[in-house]
Amino acid sequence: MTRLIFHIPLVVVLSASLAFICVNSSTQLLIILIACLLLLVFLAQPEKSLLGYLIVSSLIDQSTHFFSDVGFGPHVIFRGGLTALLMFYWLFNKRNPLTFKAAIPMFMFLALLTFNTLTSAKLQKGVSELTKIVCWIFLLLTVADMVAQGKMVLKTIYQSLMLSVLIMIISVQVFNYFGVGYSSYNVGEVTGALAPHVIAVCLAIGLIVVITRAIEQQNRLIMLLLLLFGIIMTISLMRTYVRTGYVAIVVVLLTLNFMYWLYRSPRRQRLILGAILVMMIGVISIYIYTHLEAVGQRFSDISESAMESGKIGSGRGSLWKVAFRTYASYSLFGKLFGGGYDTATAFFQGKTIGTHNTYLHILLWAGAAGLYLYLWTFISLWRQMKSATQSDYVPFIIANTVIITYLVAEMTNGVIYYMYVTTFLSFLVGGALGYYKAKENAMPG
Repeated sequence: MTRLIFHIPLVVVLSASLAFICVNSSTQLLIILIACLLLLVFLAQPEKSLLGYLIVSSLIDQSTHFFSDVGFGPHVIFRGGLTALLMFYWLFNKRNPLTFKAAIPMFMFLALLTFNTLTSAKLQKGVSELTKIVCWIFLLLTVADMVAQGKMVLKTIYQSLMLSVLIMIISVQVFNYFGVGYSSYNVGEVTGALAPHVIAVCLAIGLIVVITRAIEQQNRLIMLLLLLFGIIMTISLMRTYVRTGYVAIVVVLLTLNFMYWLYRSPRRQRLILGAILVMMIGVISIYIYTHLEAVGQRFSDISESAMESGKIGSGRGSLWKVAFRTYASYSLFGKLFGGGYDTATAFFQGKTIGTHNTYLHILLWAGAAGLYLYLWTFISLWRQMKSATQSDYVPFIIANTVIITYLVAEMTNGVIYYMYVTTFLSFLVGGALGYYKAKENAMPG
């Protein structure tokens, strides 16, 4: 009742404002108000709102195309507001995020990045990138807390994520039909209004859930439908022609098989998973064989001189060499705590360009201390889940495979800034973290 009384004035004010703006104001103000109205729902139903956000995340990102004339899309306001509301969640509910041990390195990492960003000359750009990191970290912790309290269920998270992937695949085809989309490296494929790297990594992570759901199904029809969905996802990933995505799907298939054998899962599940591995390898092989020229074109520009010659999507060797040399030129203090956001983004021939490697990016931005805290975050997540894992390994296997896939993808791209990808990471890893936290709290003594 108290919450309802608190929300009624806000609803009245925002509704009146909506009527006024629709009649009298610009597109920018209309975008702002719609985003605010959606965020207001979070105050009343935070758990359902976050699951809804997971489902429609790709649509939020794809809508950017239609707002290019105003300089921003609704996702900018929505995620900025969501970040503030996620912080508000902990204060309003009097919850302590430090009950999750991984929150300690997370907050130390954010503190170091914040200091190095506020002293940067590119303050606006740096704060924008920093906000993306703050958003997914708080989202992960919030999802974990909701699951730990029983307000959100892992099964619902998995179902919502699969629905999100399905919506993404359909929306990409719709956008392509209307001629809206990124050209994927001149090989004749487009990926809607989302960047191909985002789609590829999300499909690889989504495949983890689809495969694990399939091998646990007793109903053969549902299993076959999930496997068919997995094949569609695999073909969609191959159509992006993104090498990071190709590496990610290989990591997913190998890691899942390794994990299921390591934790001695039922023999039936291991056999089904082995069969899925063979099937997916067959699908990938057939696609490569039938699109050999396009795939060959994507792998023809791997060379250290590719960046200087102007070829798209290559030259990582050159970038990484310059990044290492830049880091080596730092003072001792810089080596330990970084050279700031400026250096991390404009180290190559005076251009503003990413390192295409998150670890090098953090090393330049926040130094060895920042990179240590970043890796410590994932180690802490693994350790806290592992300590409460007894016989129920599936959420742990899913979360571990997501983390490994994410960390491998970061070797060749700045995945830390792909909000759709980090949303998947936050829900799957945060959900597992909360699930095992609840089990840990339920242990006697």
